[in-house]
Amino acid sequence: MKKKINRILSISAFCFVLLLPSLAMASSYVSTFSILTSSGFKGATRSYDGSNLGITTYGKTADGQSAYGTSSIFYIALYRDNTWADDHIGTVTHSRTADSTSKWSSVGKGNYYFTFWKNDDKVYVKGTVGMFNY
Repeated sequence: MKKKINRILSISAFCFVLLLPSLAMASSYVSTFSILTSSGFKGATRSYDGSNLGITTYGKTADGQSAYGTSSIFYIALYRDNTWADDHIGTVTHSRTADSTSKWSSVGKGNYYFTFWKNDDKVYVKGTVGMFNY
C-alpha cells in the first residue's frame, strides 16, 4: 500500500511539473476595438506572465463604408507600463479588413498596454483583438 501511495504522489508531482510552464505563461485577453479618428485610444494595462507578447486583430470597416479610405492599415504600439515613464516596445501595422498577428519576443513579464490609431479619413474601423503570451 505504501508503494502505491508513493507511486501516485510521484506521478502527480511529475504531471504538475510538466504543466507548470503552460500555467505560468497562460496570460491572454480578448477585447473589442473601434477607431474613428487619428487620435485613437489606449487599451487597458494588463499583466503578462511570459516573456513574449503577441496581438491578433480581426478588423473590419463599418457597413457601407469604403474598405480603405486613405489607407488599408491601422497602427498598434506596445508599451511597458512603468511608474515614471512608460517604455515604447514597438509599433506595427495591421490590416483594416483582414486578420493580422504581430509578436514581440523577449520583452519580459510585466504590465503592458497597447495603443491603437489610424489615418483621419472618417472610416470607422472596428473589430476584435486578442492579446497573448507565446
